[in-house]
Amino acid sequence: MDSIFLRLSDHDVDEGDLVDVIIGATIPGNCAGLALVAVDGVSIFSWLVLGPTDSLVQISIQDKIPDRAGGHTYTLKAYAIGFNGKLVYGADEMLTVAP
Repeated sequence: MDSIFLRLSDHDVDEGDLVDVIIGATIPGNCAGLALVAVDGVSIFSWLVLGPTDSLVQISIQDKIPDRAGGHTYTLKAYAIGFNGKLVYGADEMLTVAP
């Protein structure tokens, strides 16, 4: 069975904070990615990270929240290629950046 998860180190952050993101996928080396799917509830789709999973079957990212990102809630979703070669995705995760 395919499973994927998205874990954020914090869901409520300030501009300049570091956020750790882990995408857990299905098979080492398969493609996985992180997409921005909404801003303040308005649908959008933009890949933020796309690449192969490591030997722990995950992609780990640490990044700084940019200036002028404050005052918004961002909805993120993880995607990956599953065991059957089809696209699988996890639940939405919200990231709120204080103004």
